[in-house]
Amino acid sequence: MTDPQRSLENLANVVDQAAGMAQRAGQGANVPPVAVEGFDGGVRVIAAPPGFIKVELRDPRVLQRGADAVGREIGRAANEALHRLRHSMTTAAPVEPATVAEEFARVSTQGRQAFQQVLDSVMSLQHPSAR
Repeated sequence: MTDPQRSLENLANVVDQAAGMAQRAGQGANVPPVAVEGFDGGVRVIAAPPGFIKVELRDPRVLQRGADAVGREIGRAANEALHRLRHSMTTAAPVEPATVAEEFARVSTQGRQAFQQVLDSVMSLQHPSAR
């Protein structure tokens, strides 16, 4: 008989491995956020993987320059931050497609085996006479 708790732990472990693999494939590596300033430090735009943007208004006097100017400067800083982020992600840890495919195949096989263990455990609980 298969232990249901152990079966679920095995499946959870495989899910964690798959999530880690997806994160590595999507981000390449743990790439730090990139910050670009505008208006002499009055505005700061931070880009983080996989493409999130945060805008910090560091000096409220920047708003006196008008909405159009502020919008253009935030756009410029955001585009520059994303450009730098993409560059750092590609140079930090290139992802080898063959390696990703091998890792995916391994995790997929483990996942099928772990899921089968869970199914076997559930079936043995439903049919106690089969023990």
